[in-house]
Amino acid sequence: MAKKIGLCCRNNPRMLSLFASANAEVVQNRRDVADRILAKLDNHLDYAENFILDLYYNYGTEMAYFALKNAGFTIQEHDTADAIWKKAQEKQKQIEKKRQQEKMKADLVKEQGTFDLAINGGAFSFHALSNKPEITLDMADMARCVDGFRNDKRIAWDENIDYTFNCIISKDKTLELIPEDSIAFTSTQKVLWEYIKSNAIVQNHATIQFNQLDTTLIVSAKANLRITQKSTRYRTIIEFNASKDKKTKKWNIANPDELKRKLNNIDRDNAESMYYDIEGSLYYNPYLESFEKGKYLIKAVIVENSLEYYVENKLQEETSMNFSFEFSCNKKNFMDRVYQAPN
Repeated sequence: MAKKIGLCCRNNPRMLSLFASANAEVVQNRRDVADRILAKLDNHLDYAENFILDLYYNYGTEMAYFALKNAGFTIQEHDTADAIWKKAQEKQKQIEKKRQQEKMKADLVKEQGTFDLAINGGAFSFHALSNKPEITLDMADMARCVDGFRNDKRIAWDENIDYTFNCIISKDKTLELIPEDSIAFTSTQKVLWEYIKSNAIVQNHATIQFNQLDTTLIVSAKANLRITQKSTRYRTIIEFNASKDKKTKKWNIANPDELKRKLNNIDRDNAESMYYDIEGSLYYNPYLESFEKGKYLIKAVIVENSLEYYVENKLQEETSMNFSFEFSCNKKNFMDRVYQAPN
C-alpha cells in the first residue's frame, strides 16, 4: 500500500499536493522533502495514513475509491484504507461526544449558578432573558405633560431633554429605579421619573429558560430607558408686532391675520399649531416676562420639537411636541420707530 501511494504521488501532481497538505508539518511545502519521504514511505506508515484520511475527507468515499484504484490498490488494500477512515471517524465521534458531555456539564454548572441567582432575587440584563418584557408609555400624553411642565416652570424653558433611567423590573412587573442612580437626579429628571413611574405599563414577565434544568423562571430584569428631545430649527425667521399690557402684563399680537399668513408661507401644514404655540410662548416664556409695557417688534426662530422614547437603545416611539421659539424683541416708540431693547 505505502509503495503504491508513494509511486502515485510522485507521478500525479494533484496527489502530491494532497500528500504535502496531509503531512504539512513534515513536508513544509518542499518537493525534495516530499520525494525523500515518498521513496521510503514503507518506513513512514503514519504519513501514508494521513494521506488516506485527507483523501477520504476531501473527496468522499466514492471518489477516494477510484483514486486508490487508479493507484493500483487491490480490493483487500481498499478495505484496509476503508478501515483506517472508519477508525478515524469513530475516534472523531468519541472526541465530539466527550466534548458535548463536557459542554453539557459546564452548561449545567453555569445554569445552576444562574438559577440560584434568580431564586435569590438577582436582576438580569435584557440580553440574558428568554422572554423580554415590554415597557410602554403614551408618548403623546407625555409630550403634552412635558410642555405643561415647562409652562409651570417645573422644567426649564430652554432645557433640551436627554435623560437615561436605569431601572429594575420586579417579578410582579413593578418598575423601580436603581437606588444609587437617583441620588444625583436633577429637578427635570425627578419630574420625568415621576411621570414614567406613574404611567409606564410593563407587559409580560421577564423570564429565563433553563434548558439543562428543564424549567423556566420569572425573574427581575434590568432595563435602560431613555427620554430625549429632538429639535430642528426653521431657516426663516418670523417677525411680528406685539404689545404688552401694563396692568395684565399679557402680550397681544398686533395683527394676528398677518402673522398667520407669514406662518402659512413657512409651513402650511403646521401654521395653525405654530400660531397657537406662539400665543402660549408669549404668555409663559421667561425671556418675555422681563419686558415692560409697550409695543415691540418681535423676531422669532421657529423650532420644531419631538420627544423620543428608547428601551435598551431601541427606539419605541416618537411623538411631536409644541413648537418653541427663540425670541428677540425691539421696542417701538410713539412714532413706531424701533430701537434695540436692553438685554
